[in-house]
This record gives sequence, structure tokens and C-alpha cells, in this order.
Amino acid sequence: MNKPFNNIVGNGLVASVFRKINRIDNDTVIFASGVSSSQETKEDNFKREIDLLYSIPPKKIVYFSSCFLNEVNSIKTPYQNHKLEMEFHVLKINPNSLIVRIPQIVGGGGNSSNLTNYIYNSIKCNNEILIQENAVRNIIDIEDIAKFVIMLLDMNVKNIVNIASPHSLLVLDIVKIFEVVLNRHVFYKIVPGGTIQSNDLSHIRKYIKSYDNYFEENYNVELIRKYYGKY
Repeated sequence: MNKPFNNIVGNGLVASVFRKINRIDNDTVIFASGVSSSQETKEDNFKREIDLLYSIPPKKIVYFSSCFLNEVNSIKTPYQNHKLEMEFHVLKINPNSLIVRIPQIVGGGGNSSNLTNYIYNSIKCNNEILIQENAVRNIIDIEDIAKFVIMLLDMNVKNIVNIASPHSLLVLDIVKIFEVVLNRHVFYKIVPGGTIQSNDLSHIRKYIKSYDNYFEENYNVELIRKYYGKY
């Protein structure tokens, strides 16, 4: 029987979910702290996360990276370059570490600037939302992230794995789900541009054969209803 687990670095949404779990080996560190905003550009914040990483014991590390790294860009953003550097350092410290690239997580809290919180707060304040016409994003329940990480750890999976829902959406469609769930008219404006957040799930499907079965067709609607339905 595993002992209670305390090797969790961080105080945010991801860390709080894993603190409720008592099934992780004490030779593993859940590293759930550092830069989470894809708009971050400050070198001091990037360096702080690297320094924090090297301050922990060289155990197997579970590091939460970003599905934005799957995008094929000629020029990477400062955030993308930082996440790539963090992945390099994590595997350098311990090659048996698990790096999970995740999309926009949804949970009871989290960064106020993340996609769904931003949409929800804009609706509450009757603010206009600017939506890039070609922007495609993926949202997933933080509890599902934790569930799949536990499965991968139980199978001793290492290196880099994407965890995402099979059901990506245009950001416009995510906003329209909020309209239905909250029964509110949303003020938005469509503007040119937008990127598609790519999520190659072939790797995780290899380990979890029934992976897609965990996601109902109405997964996105029920996810938004779960955390934002009580307006």
C-alpha cells in the first residue's frame, strides 16, 4: 500500500487536485508550479521556474507542459521556447520523467486569464469578447487530467505524452456553449486570425486503448455546465 504523498510542488489548480490523491509513489514529484500563461514574456518568471525545478530532489518528475508546443510555427513564442526548455531540463534531471502536454484545463478555479474563465468573467461583466475566426482550442476537465496521469504512472510511462479531449472546437463554438449553459446573450466580435491547437493523441491511445470512450460526444457542453452552470 502506498504511503500518503506530499511531493507536490505548487499551489494552483493542478496541485490542489493531486493533493487529494493518495495513490502516487513517493519516488515521484508532481511539479505543478511555474509559468502557466501562454502570454508570459518575462525572463525572470521563466528563470524562476527553472531554478525551482533544480531545487527539488532528482526523482521521477511529472511535468505539465503545453499542447501549444504541438503547433508547427516558424517562430516560437517566448512561452513556447520556455516550455521546450523546461521539458529538456526535466528529462535531463531524470530521463524516466513523464511530461504531459495539456490544453486549456477547466476546474473549480485556476488562472483568471485562462480561456473558459476569461469567457465566463466577460459574460458576468457584460464585456465584449474578441474571437479570432480561425482559433481552435481544446478544453479538458482537470479531474480527467489527474485520472489519466495516474493511469500513465501505473504503467510506468515516461517521456512526452499529449493528454487532451478528442473534441476540439472553434473558440466561437465554446462561447456559444456558454450562451446555452448560462442562458445569457454574449457580446462578441469576430476578428481575423487564430491558430489551431493540435493534439496528437496516438501516443496515449497506445497506452489507454479505450481512451476515446472516456469522452462523450457532449463532453464540452457537460464540462462547461459542471463548472460554470451555476451562474
